[in-house]
Amino acid sequence: MSAFDVSRAMLPERRALDCQAFHSTKLTRRAPWRPSSARRSLARRMTSFISTRPRCFATPRPYIVGMTKLIVWHDGGCPLCRREIAFMRRLDRRGAIDFVDVTQAPAAACPIAPADMLARFHASEDGRLLSGAAAFAAMWRAIPLLRPIGLAARSSWVLARLEQLYVIFLRFRPRLQRMLADRGGA
Repeated sequence: MSAFDVSRAMLPERRALDCQAFHSTKLTRRAPWRPSSARRSLARRMTSFISTRPRCFATPRPYIVGMTKLIVWHDGGCPLCRREIAFMRRLDRRGAIDFVDVTQAPAAACPIAPADMLARFHASEDGRLLSGAAAFAAMWRAIPLLRPIGLAARSSWVLARLEQLYVIFLRFRPRLQRMLADRGGA
């Protein structure tokens, strides 16, 4: 028997020993002649990493850290407002916004006269009372999905344009309220 035949006969045993030695070590170096096992091992490691990761809503996010509680006052008697606030509540999964219905809240809960609160949209961010488009922008910043729009509204130019659109909307608001009330409301 030649030396070549002896090494060929020992090849399966050597591979088995190499496999045992490889799997017993923590290092993940793969031999170049085993690409499929390397791919399988990578897939195993990735699935174990993914399954042991905490859920995405439980992980801290940079945009959540340091945010304060936001209070939003809305007209609970308006079907349009009720629909919009219901949508915002669904988007606010973290509970970062306190929604206060001006029509049902005591007068002490409103920072200004309730009639003035019902005329425009109001919010309080960091103890500052905001009105109109600025209040909407503060609410959008508190909701992660809408945060980019709220951050864009920090620009004075963008906020001025949004305020112009809000004033136009206020002209049509009574008609929209009547249309929604005729349809059955919220």
